[in-house]
Amino acid sequence: MFVLDKMSVPGWQFKTDHIDQVFWLLDQCVCSSCKMTKQEYISHEGEYEVDEDLEGDTNPFTLQDFKPDNYDQWSTLEKVEWLMGTACGCEFDFYSEDEGSSLTFTEIKS
Repeated sequence: MFVLDKMSVPGWQFKTDHIDQVFWLLDQCVCSSCKMTKQEYISHEGEYEVDEDLEGDTNPFTLQDFKPDNYDQWSTLEKVEWLMGTACGCEFDFYSEDEGSSLTFTEIKS
């Protein structure tokens, strides 16, 4: 069973046997700036100041690496792990536990 915990308020916990469901939910929670490729950043000239001399693979919005060009070829688990490493993803905890099969969503009251 996979568990995705949202640590910030309001917190919640999502449990499922399907990594695809974890990926879908986490992908919805991570903003588009965190998921931007370098080419997407460069192609938005005029929408915001584009640094034409951008070196390396650092996203200037998040100060983390841009989404890799081969991201779509990764396994679902690799995508979840990458999303967890984004600025938005840092408010989540993701792990696997051995329990019975079920799908649950629990709101955590503070």
